[in-house]
Amino acid sequence: MLTKLPITNTNNFSISRNKRDEFPTAGVYRIVLHTYNGAGRSLFNWFQNNIVQVSAHYAVFKDGNTEQYVDENEKAYHAGHAWWNDVSIGIEHQDDGVPEDTARTDEMYEASAQLVADICLRWRLPVNRTTVVKHSECTTTGCPGGLDVDRIVRRAAEILSVPPVHPHETSPDSVSPDVSAQPDPTVTKDLKPDLEVVPPEIVPIPNLPINSQSMTALLAAFTELLAAVKDMASKKFASLILFEGFIGWAIANDKLPPEKWVGGVALVALIAYFVSNIFDHVYSKKESDAE
Repeated sequence: MLTKLPITNTNNFSISRNKRDEFPTAGVYRIVLHTYNGAGRSLFNWFQNNIVQVSAHYAVFKDGNTEQYVDENEKAYHAGHAWWNDVSIGIEHQDDGVPEDTARTDEMYEASAQLVADICLRWRLPVNRTTVVKHSECTTTGCPGGLDVDRIVRRAAEILSVPPVHPHETSPDSVSPDVSAQPDPTVTKDLKPDLEVVPPEIVPIPNLPINSQSMTALLAAFTELLAAVKDMASKKFASLILFEGFIGWAIANDKLPPEKWVGGVALVALIAYFVSNIFDHVYSKKESDAE
């Protein structure tokens, strides 16, 4: 069960996040897992303390209950590093004063995995060990002790029906991050766990260059062709002018890559040959009829 206990001491959290150059907007891109040296629900009072200047977004307890202290849109001071605080959500895990204890409860692991899955779904984050990290992977610390982070990631991936991805790898089956880095308002706790949110891929459209000189040459070729049609003695020459202009434009504008120049030249030359022979046939027939 999730209980919201928002802290009010702004010495220990910030109501906004700073945008970092590595990401398109301010928002959540990482989840940092911690362990805390304490028993019971002691974190709320600790995070309200005027001296400590620390906080976390959530805490997960051994009985499977969860508390939230800082809104996800706000910045908690949990990672010991300004950059990580700006881009991440921090989740504490109860250890009863034995941080290296690997025998955490199944209830804790399930609640933590459910929370990680919910966060990844809301913020459209890939479920992997690049997104979900140990506190010790952000700064020099022994935290999160014996907490099995890989188990949490595997279970969160199962909840979302997404195969887990190893660090620095991508998968077409993983949920891709949204460029807006804002939580999806349509996502609620009532959604089915196998829902996969995949935003459309943004594919830039290349700018194709237009070479004005080559276009002018092509237009000139057509002009000469029209003039040549009127002059039957030049009709073969006209088809060659058209052939030359087209090839020049295609090469200049990257429409015909070098490896296809020979084939392209041969094709257009063949077309020019047939065009010139058609002109011969048509106008020869007209001249015969005129006689």
